[in-house]
Amino acid sequence: MEYTALKIFAHVVERQSQRGIQLWLIGINPEVLAIVQRSPLGQMLRREGMYFNLEIAISHFLAMSGDDSRAITRAS
Repeated sequence: MEYTALKIFAHVVERQSQRGIQLWLIGINPEVLAIVQRSPLGQMLRREGMYFNLEIAISHFLAMSGDDSRAITRAS
């Protein structure tokens, strides 16, 4: 991920946060995740704003909303 993209994403996260909207990054590969975590964007999103896949993000969202009865679980 290039520096310009990180700056743009950070700007969008900041603007949406001011409006009460949370933005999450979902499904980013490990190399990009490492870059994002070391950047100001990573500090803004924190661990709670970055998810390995959509299933985990939805489960977290449902748990936050108090409706964890519908949390998605992956079959073994």
